[in-house]
Amino acid sequence: MLSFKTSLRAFALAALPVAALLAAVPASATTVLSVGGGWSGFSFGGVGSSWSDDFSFTLAGSAELRVTDAFLSGDQFTVTINGVDYNTSAPGSSGDQISNDYDGAFADARWSSGSWTLGSGSYTVKGIALLSPFGSGGGAIELVRGAVPEPTTWALMIMGFGAVAFAARRRRAMSVA
Repeated sequence: MLSFKTSLRAFALAALPVAALLAAVPASATTVLSVGGGWSGFSFGGVGSSWSDDFSFTLAGSAELRVTDAFLSGDQFTVTINGVDYNTSAPGSSGDQISNDYDGAFADARWSSGSWTLGSGSYTVKGIALLSPFGSGGGAIELVRGAVPEPTTWALMIMGFGAVAFAARRRRAMSVA
């Protein structure tokens, strides 16, 4: 019968290759996003490589998640939001330079981009390079406030509709008299 010490040594030797394999796999950093916090950059390698960062956030209301390629045009991404895959738009060109002007890249069809409206809840976002003609690159992700009106905006809209209805009714009453 093997002694406890011998069994422990055998287990440690068997676990050594597994530990080495796990250490060789680079871990993605997790970045917490906030609504209105601006663009958060990430990098990636060639086709099929994961973004350098994973992103997480919790929303109390709706918000728009935006992703864009940057620097050199030509990259495209698969964006995974809570386990569901979405693709960014196909790039309109390859090799144009915009550096880290993320707003400019998001607005320009030469750079791949995508946006998704999300409701309340907790989210995890990951990405993979679907196209990468230069073997590596960078992009960015941000959360912006959704297009849902605030309660005061609703109140002003209702008062405005009421004023229009009152004026129309009064005009009709005056034309009848």
